Amino acid sequence: MTVLLDGTVLVCPNCDLRTFKRVQVAPGEGTAEFHHCPALGILAPLVPEGTLCKVEKHEREDYEGLDAGALTLDQTGRPIASVVTTRENGQDCAVFAPVAKVVV
Repeated sequence: MTVLLDGTVLVCPNCDLRTFKRVQVAPGEGTAEFHHCPALGILAPLVPEGTLCKVEKHEREDYEGLDAGALTLDQTGRPIASVVTTRENGQDCAVFAPVAKVVV
């Protein structure tokens, strides 16, 4: 007996991860599924299988200052500002912003 599941295969364009999600995701719509990508060294989005795209990390380019303890770092210790997924019909961006601190 064969069971057919309605869903989508999600993949990472930078590593060999493949996973199955039971909720349908339309190509180009993006997902809220992230994983710790060993190729990028940070959290990266998964995309529906067959989506032509690239996922890139962007280093933080401004002064770290007091944010140093709250930054997202890659495997080399560099602070990462965002991960951008670029597709043929647009792009998505996940921003790793440190939280504001208030000293009273």
